[in-house]
Amino acid sequence: MEKTRHRMTRAIWALYIAVALLSPLAHADVWTPTLNPQPMEDMVVKVGVWAVRIGATLIIAFAIVKIIQGRVEAGTGISGIASRGHSTVYEAFNAIFWFAVILVLLPFFLWIIAQAGLLPPYVADTMSKIYQNIWNGNI
Repeated sequence: MEKTRHRMTRAIWALYIAVALLSPLAHADVWTPTLNPQPMEDMVVKVGVWAVRIGATLIIAFAIVKIIQGRVEAGTGISGIASRGHSTVYEAFNAIFWFAVILVLLPFFLWIIAQAGLLPPYVADTMSKIYQNIWNGNI
């Protein structure tokens, strides 16, 4: 009985070693998962494009309402209300101007910061992709 038990143990160990040696996992390299950042980058670009579009639309709508309100107030002829109307029209044009300046200068500002090493270069690349796709109707 003792011999049978030893033979059975040896047979099991031989089978185990044979399976381990013949198994493709025994010879495989260690697999490390890699992330694909492209879907995340595409989502960031889409969100950025829509943020710029919505921001521009809101600024323009705000400016149109302020211009109309200012023209109505200026048209009253009452000195205090008319001067407030002129300043309201000025605020509207001021909002449009500074939004346009920020919209134009932001990519250059981010590029300069990335070149200085304060931001990773992919931030400037992503910002340029956002600005390239503002007029793209597919996003």
